Amino acid sequence: MLRLWMTASTSDAARTSIHTTQGTVVHTDKLITNAGQTLFACTNLATPLGTYTHAVLRDHDVAQMEWPLTTSELRALLLDDMDK
Repeated sequence: MLRLWMTASTSDAARTSIHTTQGTVVHTDKLITNAGQTLFACTNLATPLGTYTHAVLRDHDVAQMEWPLTTSELRALLLDDMDK
């Protein structure tokens, strides 16, 4: 799981899409989680009410996260898991 978060936070891919439990979709440039994976720090969080340069989301407000990974990033994650 750590490799997944590291890849997501360092990926040069497009913005991360976050679907909230209230049915809203927001977008962020960078996403980093805390050690307990209960809080998500975001930069440039674009919401229907405007853009926040820095924001923190709670885990129970997040229903789904989507971010595009390059083929090499995805392959590295999958092959790393299969080796163990």
